[in-house]
Amino acid sequence: MLPEGRGAKSPYITLRDGVMLFFEVYGDGFSLVMIEGWGLSRWIWFKQLRVFPTKYLCIVFDNRGVGLSDKPDEPYSISIFVDDFKGTIRLS
Repeated sequence: MLPEGRGAKSPYITLRDGVMLFFEVYGDGFSLVMIEGWGLSRWIWFKQLRVFPTKYLCIVFDNRGVGLSDKPDEPYSISIFVDDFKGTIRLS
């Protein structure tokens, strides 16, 4: 069982290009942004989210094209995912 996520007004971040990424925040403490690999969802962190939030503020999100985040038709690239990560840190 996961700890209860810390609520936000919206569990989505709207990036500069209009893409919406789904995110969740757990715990308190030093921020830890947990990034899954290409094509994986935030659920890859299920086991870690049972432990890490006792010491850290854990931010997990679905990359564009995955899970509950938007799935735009444009091609994806590493540089786009880096921009998404920067946007997640800035806005979460």
